[in-house]
Amino acid sequence: MDTPRRHILAGLGITLIGGCVGEFRSDSGIQLGSLRVANRLEETQTVDLVLERDESRVYHDMVEVDSDDHLWIDPDWSSEPAEYELYYTVSGSDEVSIAQLTSSTVPSNSKGECVFADILISEGSLESMVSLSSVNEVEGAECNS
Repeated sequence: MDTPRRHILAGLGITLIGGCVGEFRSDSGIQLGSLRVANRLEETQTVDLVLERDESRVYHDMVEVDSDDHLWIDPDWSSEPAEYELYYTVSGSDEVSIAQLTSSTVPSNSKGECVFADILISEGSLESMVSLSSVNEVEGAECNS
């Protein structure tokens, strides 16, 4: 059965509440700052994003990213450590991709720091990927204060 992606995302009831201040030492979650959506394709892409923090929706929006460009989504969620799930679909696809943003997915050189999620769009949701990096590594990345 083919279910439209909007119905799937709406049915998930997702919320986003994350952010960052300084460093923390905890295995119970991450401090999540900005989201960056980067489009490596030759056409403009629309990306439907839903971010959940500890199973509650904290962010939901559809963004348009020009060809070979990126955009930043500034964090307006809490800076307390938490576990996150990022759900996203890319134009032309009904596939919903899910990225777990947890302490186990943070690179070892960024443990204990506020991180941003980098969503790289290439050939639809299934070929796209999400990675985490320290906000200190890239200009434009932010944490809540």
